[in-house]
Amino acid sequence: MRLSAITLSKIALALVATIALPALAEESDSDRIEFRSFHSQALEKDVPFAVIIPNSDPTAEGWPTLFLLHGRGRNHLSLIDDPQSRAELLHQPYLIALPYGFDGWYINSPVDSSSKYGDAFKELETLIAHDYPVQKNRNSRAIIGWSMGGFGTLYHATYRPDQYAFAGAIIGLLDFPRRDGLPENQRYDIPESIFGSDPNTWRNFNPRLQIDALRNTRVFLVIGEQAFDRTMNENFLQDARQASVDITAVRLSHSHTFEAVQEGLPLVLDEVREHFVKVGALSLP
Repeated sequence: MRLSAITLSKIALALVATIALPALAEESDSDRIEFRSFHSQALEKDVPFAVIIPNSDPTAEGWPTLFLLHGRGRNHLSLIDDPQSRAELLHQPYLIALPYGFDGWYINSPVDSSSKYGDAFKELETLIAHDYPVQKNRNSRAIIGWSMGGFGTLYHATYRPDQYAFAGAIIGLLDFPRRDGLPENQRYDIPESIFGSDPNTWRNFNPRLQIDALRNTRVFLVIGEQAFDRTMNENFLQDARQASVDITAVRLSHSHTFEAVQEGLPLVLDEVREHFVKVGALSLP
């Protein structure tokens, strides 16, 4: 059977369209990532951040919001630059804000008056609520983080329980800052330029010591079984259960590595989505 020139032309066009579709989809997804900065009054400097817009229009109430805090030595683009993690983030039906926390541990330092990263994070929360069509109630806000960002997540969730109904941590430092009582290989050097050197002051920042504040918060942990922070997470988990906190933990056979973050991220993102659906902040088809 001979094919006409018109038929051959149609086949060629169909093949070109099929090949181009994935590239066009990827380009469209990239358009949903915004790279921005704001001038922080608390830090007196510009602070970069990224926002990932859902691939759907907001409802009349707006989108639910997830704040995602990075680990030490990383930044707000670390997950976006990783193709595997980027795909997971772009797949979510809620707005995701990724702040750059520098090396500030997301707190106001008790010893350095210029290190007000806790206040800077609150400034970003206010900016997101002003600049984007997001819901503005506790049930529609979630916060998660990894490593240092896991600490920052549970710090803000415990000290500001009115802000977040869901908190999740991947290989987070959740019984920190602390030295006494932890095994030698289950500690992390405390940056005294941020936290100071007084163990009594450290107690004011340790999320495990404020666990009672989480009784109305859904908590999800990803624990690395070979990680130096495993004991911290197990301590936090045990105390949370004793305090009747709604908490779930998943254990992965990882040390404190980015691979643990890659594997744990989709687990936490799925939990965030389920939380938003359960509380009525998100409707899925």
